[in-house]
Amino acid sequence: MFFKAAYLDRPVVYFQFDGKQVLQGAHTGRPGYFEYERDGFGPVTSTVLDTVAAIDKIVTEDKCVPNAEYQRRINEAFPERDGLCCERTTAAIEDLSPKLLPPDRIGEALKRLRANPHVQKVVRSQRGRALVPKVKQLAKARGVDKLLK
Repeated sequence: MFFKAAYLDRPVVYFQFDGKQVLQGAHTGRPGYFEYERDGFGPVTSTVLDTVAAIDKIVTEDKCVPNAEYQRRINEAFPERDGLCCERTTAAIEDLSPKLLPPDRIGEALKRLRANPHVQKVVRSQRGRALVPKVKQLAKARGVDKLLK
């Protein structure tokens, strides 16, 4: 959720009351590429009082917008927020070499995509419906349009 909030330039507070335990293996989470203190889009807290204080600061001092450091991180994480993400994704897919996914595996990949609830949501969206003809055209050009039916 915090990536979505940051994408919309909304302030974030990470309440990590069990952060130490999580990083020591007491949870399915584990350390990864993203370090909240270094990469996060808002303050990291571990107590209720610190969390309330962080929220209060965001509301009273920061006027409900990310401060300069967190805004810099947001801008670096999401450099292109111009409403053209679907178009760029489509262009990237169209540019993929057929070697990356041989024609005999496209049907299998399409089945997995159709089963993915996130893909279903995008396809049902207005922008997704607009991309369907482009996908069909690309499939026809690659000779795999029968797999879309």
